[in-house]
Parts: sequence; C-alpha cells; structure tokens
Amino acid sequence: MNEIQKLKVKKENGETAEAEVWLDFTLENDPTRYIIYTFNEVDKKGLSTLLVSRVAMLGDGYARLYAVEDEAVWKRIKDVMRKIMNSEEEV
Repeated sequence: MNEIQKLKVKKENGETAEAEVWLDFTLENDPTRYIIYTFNEVDKKGLSTLLVSRVAMLGDGYARLYAVEDEAVWKRIKDVMRKIMNSEEEV
C-alpha cells in the first residue's frame, strides 16, 4: 500500500486542514483503510496528539475521515500500534 505523507482534510465546519500521516494501513481480512495522523497539536505534557480514523480518499487530494466506533476494530488497531511501539523499542 502506498503511504500518504500529507493529507488535506475538510473539517465539519468547512475549514481545510493539512494532516501529517504517520501510518496508512489496513487490517488483516478488512479492506478498510485506516490512518494514524496528527495536526501537529501538542497536549499539556508537550506530546504530539495522535489521532486514528477510517479514511476515504476524495478527489483533488482531499480525504474524508470517519471515527472508528467498532470496539473489536479498535482492539485490532491498538494491537497494530503496540507492535509498532515494540519494534521501535527493539531498534
């Protein structure tokens, strides 16, 4: 799968924002495309805020993002994130 680096997102209020995509992936036996991304916002501890969404590419380089509401899918996404974190710790 081609990884997305930057993604233009139309927010619900009509505003356009550019997200930096950290990971673009699908789950085994699930063709839905998911991304882990950030708008480079920082929390109170000074850490980057990461978000996870289902993504559908629109025309002209824009994407529509959808919340992940299924608890079983969230569990699988968290497993992917843990694998990534564990592999980075081993490097």
